[in-house]
Amino acid sequence: MSRSWGPLLTLLAVVLVGTLLFLPLPDYWHGRWQSKLFDLGHVPLFAALTLGLWFTLGRRWLWSALLALGVAGLAEMVQDYFGRTGNWQDFVRGALGVAVAVVLLHACRPPRTWFRLAADALLMLALAAWPLLDCGVFLLDAVEASAAFPTLADFGTERQLLRWETHQATLTRHHAAAEIALLPGPKEYPGVTLETIVRDWSGRQRLCWSFRVLGEPFVLVWSVRGRGQGGGTGHFQFEKTYAPGEHQEQLNLSQLAPLAKPEALDLHAVRTFQVFTYRSAHTRTLVLQRIWLE
Repeated sequence: MSRSWGPLLTLLAVVLVGTLLFLPLPDYWHGRWQSKLFDLGHVPLFAALTLGLWFTLGRRWLWSALLALGVAGLAEMVQDYFGRTGNWQDFVRGALGVAVAVVLLHACRPPRTWFRLAADALLMLALAAWPLLDCGVFLLDAVEASAAFPTLADFGTERQLLRWETHQATLTRHHAAAEIALLPGPKEYPGVTLETIVRDWSGRQRLCWSFRVLGEPFVLVWSVRGRGQGGGTGHFQFEKTYAPGEHQEQLNLSQLAPLAKPEALDLHAVRTFQVFTYRSAHTRTLVLQRIWLE
């Protein structure tokens, strides 16, 4: 490639870095698997920046690598001022991208032999292994969840637990079901939250779920949250005291949507399904079996 392309490649890489690292994300891209995909993007992003700097700086790989590392570190330090969150793991991913570019440059230098090319290819794969594995399990679960829709969760795989967030609670998979222990402690509302993979529930009539209560009767609160029809947020919830044993509940989506607060719920953008209880001195336990739409 001609050196005249170096400044253009560097400019494009810098613009891409700035866009991906500092531009506020649309609401649809706020989610765990989306976040992991952006995390993985640090590797090719800073590899491209390093290559662009290499062309611009007279093919001096050390200065190019050091400058790209500096950009990676600075980006994580200032992201908080742009409505994003910087962290050291993203800096490490950027540094791995820089290292991949340096190894690629080494592979392109003569003399090129099959042994050297194979060794450099294995090294690049090793450098990218952690970001790929860290992201890949979330992407695989997202693909599986999209294929299983309108089932939202059936705990058929351990990966499905990645969709859940716990709040003073534990979530353990047993025999294609999830045992949820709502623990005593300082939080007012111990519970668990499912982040939906497919958020468009329009055209569906009912939200259904089956579960089993263990131990003594206690109150459970069920909540559906997402984007409001006015552009803000909306959530609908109801509570009920459940006796020990098997239960199944269902909600009519067309009826609950206008009852959501503070705005009516937009069924095209439902983000979470949540179950919680009120703070107690005792652990409350239920087994969640399946969540689906009809």
